Amino acid sequence: MPGEDPDAAGAPDNVAKLLKGFTDISDLTIWRSAVYRFHALLGQRWRDRRVLLMGDAVHQTPPFLGQGLCAGIRDAANLAWKLRLVLRGDAGEALLDSYEIERKPHVRAVVASAKEFGKVIGELDPVAAAERDARLRADLNAGRAETIRQKFIPDLVSGLIARDARLAGRLFVQPHVRAPDRRTCRLDDLLKPEFAIVAATAEPLAWLSDASRAAWQRLSGERVVIATSGGSTDSNGVLTVVERDGLFADWMRQNTVAAVVVRPDRYVFGAAASADELNMLVGQLLQNLSAGR
Repeated sequence: MPGEDPDAAGAPDNVAKLLKGFTDISDLTIWRSAVYRFHALLGQRWRDRRVLLMGDAVHQTPPFLGQGLCAGIRDAANLAWKLRLVLRGDAGEALLDSYEIERKPHVRAVVASAKEFGKVIGELDPVAAAERDARLRADLNAGRAETIRQKFIPDLVSGLIARDARLAGRLFVQPHVRAPDRRTCRLDDLLKPEFAIVAATAEPLAWLSDASRAAWQRLSGERVVIATSGGSTDSNGVLTVVERDGLFADWMRQNTVAAVVVRPDRYVFGAAASADELNMLVGQLLQNLSAGR
């Protein structure tokens, strides 16, 4: 608060005084105390040639949405596969520019949401706080309260996505599936950290032209069928698994698509409803990856 001394606020006696309002402190030993200032910060430049910044080095967020560490992990997940593609010669160095293009707006939105949550949680006026509590309690009882934190995490809006394609920038679904060895696991436990073309039946995978199929193999891309029945197999370059809960089938049906091109970080590059659309997506992806080579 204005006029407060951070050193005095973090002193053991003051910490004990604060804790008395919440618990019996007679059996507590305070090992360490620290006073933190919450920040909502976003770096201007995330890349300078061979130097790339991630995590707290380039953004800081208040803790009210629990997204500080998560944002750093997303940075690493976004950058790692792009570095791998560039280093092994499957993509041009320009791909690394998409790291900031994708992550910066994403982090900006998450930091802004966390800041707004802080204004709600940190209300200091007792009357306003009581009104807030009554309003939130009424929303909760009426089923109007939004309780799914992931709903506040935005999609990708630019970068390595086919922006005019269906589902581009959305997170791919994560069904439970039966693997070829008969164990049940998450889909990600079976997929390699590569691009994947995923469909509900084998037919859309046959839409690939000879040129698209050859290019996909050179890229080490996977072809995956997530079926609702039958057997799980891994043969002829196609992984077929059977999902347990119908999550993928429902998602595909709701979005009226037949095949999805998925990035290694499981964001959707784009989805297709026809052979022409699928081959166009593969061609667009390969063209984008080759930029700057």
